[in-house]
Amino acid sequence: MSYSHYGEIGDLWKHIPLCSFLSVEYVTKYIESNAAFPLYRLNHTAERNYGIFTLLAKSDLIEFKELKDTPYLNTLIPIQESIHKLTHYLGSSGLAMKLLGTDVSYVFCDIESKALEETKKYADLHNTLSVETIQGDSIDNLWDFIEKENQSTFLHIDPYRIFDLNESGRSYFDIFVKSMTHGVKTMLWYGYETKLEQKEIYEKMVQVFEQNKVNLQEHRLNGIEIEIESIGEAITTVNPGVPGCGVLIANLSIESIVALQQTSDILVSAYKNVNYLSSSGSLNKRVTFKN
Repeated sequence: MSYSHYGEIGDLWKHIPLCSFLSVEYVTKYIESNAAFPLYRLNHTAERNYGIFTLLAKSDLIEFKELKDTPYLNTLIPIQESIHKLTHYLGSSGLAMKLLGTDVSYVFCDIESKALEETKKYADLHNTLSVETIQGDSIDNLWDFIEKENQSTFLHIDPYRIFDLNESGRSYFDIFVKSMTHGVKTMLWYGYETKLEQKEIYEKMVQVFEQNKVNLQEHRLNGIEIEIESIGEAITTVNPGVPGCGVLIANLSIESIVALQQTSDILVSAYKNVNYLSSSGSLNKRVTFKN
């Protein structure tokens, strides 16, 4: 498997809000730009010990009942005997199919044929009939695809670097803006490694929105970033998988907007005074957009 970051902190601040959104939104089609694998066998690494295993340990404590009750853990845990015997981790495609069920149609994009083959096998195993897989550059593959979608479609975009251009001169952020302005329910996840990079990403976002004359309030754009306390200004020496990552949502319901705020607070609270190796692993939260 080429995707080795499953169960790390970046996955947590992707899958926790994603599951909360999918549990309240009306969705007839789910599309994912970078599907990877639906299911992973868990093993212990420093990054996963800090990520999913820390989260599971905290969820077992009385003071973190809100964490235990999240749609994310309620979806992840039933496939196991208990949180203490967690042997597999569901990727976002697996979580989506388990949460939304068989009445929804799915489109999964990835550059790897093996990931898409495993996704089809997982879907067949769970009697999920309407599943389309698309191999290749998901930016180009989704560019025209989006125009056929409507407000009951949920598009999940999760690349890492959102402004890198493909051979057609387009980026994942271009896909986000197009989907957003078309009225599609859209979630974008991205990562960054320093405070300087975060600032550059945010300024670029604002610039693109202004250039395209996007009405942020009309499309209910909201965003929150989570980063480790020890993230550096220009260089970060502590990296638990991803030093910082953000989620943007557009055209989602008020319930999802509230869930974005609540799940970020729950995650930050759970990681208070947690260490990653010998450094602080406490998390900080930043609201980027609020509408």
